[in-house]
Formats: sequence, structure tokens, C-alpha cells
Amino acid sequence: MEIEGRHLSSILEWMPDPFAYFQVVTDEKGKPVDYVLCDANRAFQTLLELSREELVGARVSGLLKYFEVFSLEETKSFKRTFSGEILRLKKIHCSTGRCYEITIYSDRPGYIAAVFREISSDGCLMTEKDKGEKDLGDPGLPQCTTGEEELELEYIIDSRAVQPMLEDYFQLTGLPVSIIDRRGKVLAGVGWQEICTGFHRANPETRKNCIESDTFLSSGVPPGEFKMYKCKNNIWDVATPVVVDNKHLGSVFMGQFFLEGEDIDYNFFRQQAHKFGFEEKDYIRALEKVPRLSMNEVNHAMNLYKKMAHFIAAQGYNRIRLMKVFRGRRRMEEELQKEKERLSELLNFQYQMLDTAAIWINMLDENGNVTLWNKAAEQISGYTVEEVVGHDLIWEWLYPEAEYRKRILGKVRSILDQGERVVGFETQIRRKDGTYRTIYWHSNNLKKGGHTVGSIALGVDITERKRAEEEFQNAKRRLDQIIEFFPDAIVVIDNQRK
Repeated sequence: MEIEGRHLSSILEWMPDPFAYFQVVTDEKGKPVDYVLCDANRAFQTLLELSREELVGARVSGLLKYFEVFSLEETKSFKRTFSGEILRLKKIHCSTGRCYEITIYSDRPGYIAAVFREISSDGCLMTEKDKGEKDLGDPGLPQCTTGEEELELEYIIDSRAVQPMLEDYFQLTGLPVSIIDRRGKVLAGVGWQEICTGFHRANPETRKNCIESDTFLSSGVPPGEFKMYKCKNNIWDVATPVVVDNKHLGSVFMGQFFLEGEDIDYNFFRQQAHKFGFEEKDYIRALEKVPRLSMNEVNHAMNLYKKMAHFIAAQGYNRIRLMKVFRGRRRMEEELQKEKERLSELLNFQYQMLDTAAIWINMLDENGNVTLWNKAAEQISGYTVEEVVGHDLIWEWLYPEAEYRKRILGKVRSILDQGERVVGFETQIRRKDGTYRTIYWHSNNLKKGGHTVGSIALGVDITERKRAEEEFQNAKRRLDQIIEFFPDAIVVIDNQRK
């Protein structure tokens, strides 16, 4: 578990999306008024251009000047996450105009976490309920699941961060490179040739050829390998796959080139121009700008691109691993909460049964202090639960005579210390109003883990029954005396005249 925790912390620290963890600050009424930052990963530090030392312990109210996305008043709505709701906000940074999707959730009471992802979209407030989305269970990966129909390459790479690196690489080497998902969507790229951007991808028909080439012709390549092919528009492309969790999500491409010494089929391209309405002179001029590469250059470039694809795949795997950890923890928390609720309902039902039972029920802890005093005990003794629970004064109140109380407490200690089981033990108690009642007791101790933790006693008020028995015995004695001294003979016969 410790190793898993360190690995999870490492993933959070190095994941490309800014991540921050906050503790809620409340007023005297318990309402959230601010948030204290507990921790933040490197991406969040870069986002605010502040070090961890400057961030940890800072209040959100003081950080808003560095990150002009929320007002302090808006942050009060984050309390909705305490009930398990996941907030998804799309907000525009006031100074830069950049748009962020911000996922906010609470993993435990009093704390919230926020994950920032830069996107290109208009701002609006959305929740899981509003969008009707499936709860993905992973607050750190907003729309990424392990399902093949949902896991996409664009959720694994930060296109805005990758694009400048590809541009620098192109300036240094002059070699084109693109990252394209499995549906043909270009996520990042540089070195695109005019014949593609100005002609092939600008025309609906030839654009279909481009997308089909990017998706179909580049499929079926094993991880760590690359495939060189001519696209349907008759220009060379090379692709190496990005495979995450055994799923092909896209490819790293080097495209739009001819090989050194290769003869270009000008007739094919002139026919293309006529077929699709391209200006032939401009089209052929763009064709002649397409670079010629040697196989040595292609191999060297693709060795690098294979490593790039592997890095992207590893980053995606780490994200999926992180997601599974979050989903597993969320599932465990939900199951634990359900079990707590079930036990709470069961305990509440049991307590209600004990409290409303028609007989006196009380429980003691191992020191003889009252822990439970039901309604029947209140009615019979005259003492309320508020007066009795939490101490042992009840013994003096019920049994004011010292010697008698000593005998009763000896029986109580025998139950607690020696595990004696008492059946049919009668005592005389003094009620709060000063009257006496006779109680018939059954009692035994309570154990937890083999150790005595208290006792339970059930008492029946037999005062009226004892009085009736006494009256019956008195009447019987009087009748016996009458019969004994009656002067005449008395004969008793049954219905058989015997």
C-alpha cells in the first residue's frame, strides 16, 4: 500500500494537467468562506508561476490575483461537491483569454481537489447530473475511461504543450511530424506541405482520402514498429502507433514526402487537379515543394518517433492506472457508505425495539454505569433516561438501604466480572416518588472480542402479581382456620360423589 501510495503521488506530481488540493475554511456557522491550498503538482506551480513553498498554506482568496478565473463568491458553490457531486466548469482566464475545463470534487469531508485542463471552448457550468454523463469515478481524468469507446488520445496528451516542442524540432531538423488520433483528427503537427493544407485537406473528396490514409492504412502496426505507405493522394507517409492498454488510440506520423531518386507521377497529379477542380499550375507548384528524404533520414526520424509514441503511451497508461485507483477507491467508499447506512438502519431498528419494549431493559458498561435506559424503565422507576445514563448513581436511588444495595451490587459485579447468568432474581426498588416495586430480573454480560464490555438486564414489574399471590395466601389461611374450628362436620366430594 505504501508503494502504491508513492506511485500515485508520483503520477500526480508529474501528470501534465495542473492539480491542486484544498482544505475548506468555514465560518462559525460551518459555511465555506475560503480554501487553504494543501498541495499542488508541478503543472499547477507552472500555471501560477509560484513555487510549492509559496503555494502551500496560501488561501484561494489570495491566489485569485494570479489566476483570474473565479471570484471568491463563486468558490462558495464548491460546497456542492461535499455531497458527492462532481463539478465541471469551463472558465476563461481574464488576462490570457485561455479557456480551462476545471474538474472539482471532494474525496473526504472538508477537502476538495481541482484538476485544470486547457481547452478551446466557451465557458459554462456543468455537473454530472446536468450532462447526464456516466460517473467515470475518476475526478482527475474528466472524460477518460478504460472503455474502448471512450478512451481517446486527446485526453492523454496536452496538445498545446506538445505543439511548441514539435515546432522547435521542425526548425532544428526540417522533418515533418504529426500526432493524429484513430479517427483522423490532427492533435498536433508541423511541417505540413502546401499540397495537403491548400489542396488535399481543403477539398471534401480528397480530404476523405487523407483521413482514410491516416486511419485505415496506418492501422495494424505493432507497437514499437512503423509502417511506410503511400496515401491515397500518392504521397509517402510513415506512421508508428500509440497503443495504450492494448488499444490503438492514434499514431505519430511523418508525412508528405517523396524518396530521393523517386520518379514523381506527374500525370496522376494532373488528373487529380482536373478531377477535383484544382488550379493545375498552382497544384503542380505545390507538388514540387514536397521534400525528398533518404531512407536513412526516414529511419532515423522514425526511431525518434517510435520513442515519442512509447512516451505518449506510457503517459496514457499512467493516467489509466491513476483512474483505476480513483475508481476503485470511489467504489470502496460507496460500498463502505452503503454498509454504514445499512448498519445504522439496523442499529436504529434494534434500538427502537429495545426502547419501545414492554419490559424494563437497561444496559451497563464494564464499570456499572448505565448506557441504555428504555421507556419501560423510565415508566417503572420514575427516572428519565437523561437522569440515569452516563453514571452509576441509579444504584443509590433504587436501593437506598446500604446493606441491601451492597448485596445487589455484588450480584451486578458477579455478572460483569465472572459472567454469571441471572434468571429469576427478584429485587425491591424504590421509585422516584418513594413507592416500592418488585422487579423480576434476567441478566447476563456482553462480550466483544472475548472481553466483557458490559451487561444487559431485562426486568418485569411483578408487584401486582406478588400482591395478588399474597392476598390469595392470606385468604387460604383464613379459610383453613375456619374449616379447622368449624363445629359441624364438613365433607368435600368431587363430581363423582367420591
